[in-house]
Amino acid sequence: MIIRLTAILLMTALAMPAGEPAMAKASKMGSGSVVIVRLTSGEEVRGRLMDVTPEAVTVMTATAAEVGERVIAAGEVKSLRAPTNRTRDILAGLGGAYLILYAIMVPLVLVMGG
Repeated sequence: MIIRLTAILLMTALAMPAGEPAMAKASKMGSGSVVIVRLTSGEEVRGRLMDVTPEAVTVMTATAAEVGERVIAAGEVKSLRAPTNRTRDILAGLGGAYLILYAIMVPLVLVMGG
């Protein structure tokens, strides 16, 4: 029984699709989206997605000295993602925890006659 269960779980894990290819993900993102493109060389390019074609992505980059566009060939793109905002996520979690605690404590205090 355990061997069958293990085999089923293993087949399910192998059948799951891998992560969406970077170029397909880029084509679904809207123009002007902030992105982080990781290249096959290990370099990261941060900027706004300007254009996506099957051959390349165009990212508007900015430094303190200049604003420019960088065309990155599809073969150079290892991954593409939107940046996360950890501070926002942490504060949202704390706010949710506060609301849950408040929803539990108010009825408890009212029931206890406080």
